[in-house]
Amino acid sequence: MSSTTEVDFPRLELKLAKGPQYIAVLGGAGIAACLILIALDAVAPNGPWSSPSGKMTTGAVLFTIGMGVGLKLFSRIDFEKVMLTLDREGIWIARPRGTNITHRSPMSIPWTAISKIQYYEIGRLKESKIIAIDLRDTADVLIDANLLRGNARELYETMRRYRRQFAPAESNVAENGQVYQSASWTGLDDE
Repeated sequence: MSSTTEVDFPRLELKLAKGPQYIAVLGGAGIAACLILIALDAVAPNGPWSSPSGKMTTGAVLFTIGMGVGLKLFSRIDFEKVMLTLDREGIWIARPRGTNITHRSPMSIPWTAISKIQYYEIGRLKESKIIAIDLRDTADVLIDANLLRGNARELYETMRRYRRQFAPAESNVAENGQVYQSASWTGLDDE
């Protein structure tokens, strides 16, 4: 029989999202087609691609070739690889693709090492979603939540919920100051 913490707080494994990579391939193919078309027009201005219909046809062919190459390279990416794991021990981050940390190896962050988790939406349209993990003794870790499957805000809330459950309770002495007996804080002696 499993305990209630295993039921309420299961091990979560997050994988790479495909959406941002598809948009990158689409944009890259379009930009490459435009640049090649401009280069062809500069090298041979009287070629068959100089007329409007020729430019449309050549651009479509170049775009299709760019998409084919991009999708072929796309097949080399392992989208089933677990990039982020949450469990009762802490957060495990795979080799830091999409994270802003100094070293290039997988890292495990125990809940005791995390001082704060913050969520940022950056950009004019708030298109970039960053989860910042403030560590107690080392540099902070920034996770680009756009690169992971699922909702970024829900991931942030889940991380906070796991941290509240599994991190040790923080003492309020630093926030509220020292706790004194009534006689000592008034300066009166009990006699």
